[in-house]
Amino acid sequence: MSKVQITHIEKAQQFPINVRADGYSFRFGANNITFNLGSVNDRLVDVNSLRLNFTLQVIDTDGGDTYVNNQDTQATGAARQCLIDDRTGVNGIIHTLRVSSSATNNNIAEIRNYNRLLAATLPANKSFMDYKSDVSVKDLAFARADTEGLAVNGDMACSIPLRAGVFQDKPLQLSSYGGIVIDVALAPDNLFLYGANAGDCFYRIQDVNLTWNWLVLSAPMPPSNEQLQYPLYRNFLNIVQSSDSTTTLNMALKSVRSVFTTFIRSANVNNFTTNSFTTDKIKNGADADQEILEYSHRRANVRYNNKFNVSERVAVINGVYPALLGRNGLNALQPFRSIQSCLQSPEIMGVKKIKNFNEQDVPDTRPLYLVSVNYDQMYLGFGADFNRATYGLRVQNQLTTAEANSMYTYALANAGLVVGKQGGMVNEMN
Repeated sequence: MSKVQITHIEKAQQFPINVRADGYSFRFGANNITFNLGSVNDRLVDVNSLRLNFTLQVIDTDGGDTYVNNQDTQATGAARQCLIDDRTGVNGIIHTLRVSSSATNNNIAEIRNYNRLLAATLPANKSFMDYKSDVSVKDLAFARADTEGLAVNGDMACSIPLRAGVFQDKPLQLSSYGGIVIDVALAPDNLFLYGANAGDCFYRIQDVNLTWNWLVLSAPMPPSNEQLQYPLYRNFLNIVQSSDSTTTLNMALKSVRSVFTTFIRSANVNNFTTNSFTTDKIKNGADADQEILEYSHRRANVRYNNKFNVSERVAVINGVYPALLGRNGLNALQPFRSIQSCLQSPEIMGVKKIKNFNEQDVPDTRPLYLVSVNYDQMYLGFGADFNRATYGLRVQNQLTTAEANSMYTYALANAGLVVGKQGGMVNEMN
């Protein structure tokens, strides 16, 4: 019997099952987009080609529904300001991304605060040169607020990948899942937009569709009992508001590769006057930085995998960059030794400037502050078991008031699904 082979590639396009002629907008209650990819066994989905396509419009309601006039490009003499985050770009519209089985309705992947996830992972993995090339094209993120504002002034044609782990590995056989459902929940206006006049604005997306390449097979592949493995992000939200804070999480995950946490002052989230996707240091009530002095990661209340606290007290006293905290932060997202340039902080950007354009050819100064731990030290896909043991993070910092700071924690774990011959899931394994 000959092996099943890929014979050719075909283009595919699908529209939402809840299609709307007037588009989707959180402001008007149309904030969920659903796609249903049916079960087929004669072709595979090329996940590298999967794209969510739409046209994004930011509308200013002051004096009628018009485009925003950032930097007075309309030459009216009345500049307006409404911006989107320049590091996540149009990905900021996605609050929750959910992928489930059509046959069983079981979740395959669910990433809450998806936009906050990309606020950390995109700048940690991309340099300013990347932002000036592929990131600005695919994600419409420019790493400069002024450039982002110019893009917001008109229609933004978008084609973005969906960064769920199940879409980042081998080709997808839909019959193994009994077909899949992709749900996109849109972010509120006051989370996605910010600026002096953002309160008068809202966003909407139109012409929404999903495209991908079919890998057509020489013969159908009948469903069989098999275990499907893929990486999975889980999100947890907590609050820190003391100088010595310990957060404990019941992750219920068997194989955790890495964990990272970002911070933002809680008053700055869902606030039109501030950017909700910053990854700042802990802040006090005056919005001033409060440095982390020591931290430790724990498993079942025992320091793990380091047997000691990571201390940056000397760096804080001398007012220098907390190098070990910064290195550990990046090392949880990609091997530190492989990084040539990224947007973690002004200290290590390594920006290449163009003569006579120094002020324009640099990214905006903005920290990427991560408290992270990597359990997959050899980068072979292994992880630590937190199925029955709690994960803990102790942070000692300079905060002297009870100002609330939101902690967005993301765990990258190995996930697996056992599927039956009819495509339905008979067991779920973390």
